[in-house]
Amino acid sequence: MVHHHLLEDKDLVRLYQNGDQLAISELVKRYKSRIFSSILFLVRKREVAEDLFQETFIKVLNAVQTYRPEFKFSSWVFKIANNAAIDFLRKREL
Repeated sequence: MVHHHLLEDKDLVRLYQNGDQLAISELVKRYKSRIFSSILFLVRKREVAEDLFQETFIKVLNAVQTYRPEFKFSSWVFKIANNAAIDFLRKREL
């Protein structure tokens, strides 16, 4: 039995890339509050932040095969989240 909570992020990503669906759940659990808080700080609206958080992890799931383990997973996810928030703010300004 794999104890996901004991593994490093890069190992969880590798497991997910190889079909372990529970691995991504552990990553979401690890970063949910920090990513959500960072998005909320930028957009200032809880419902928008919730949507952008979901969008972030959809993008993570769609791009996880391109993740390179020499980079920190947390930095990669925060960059995706930050870009989602900035894109939202730019569209709102138009």
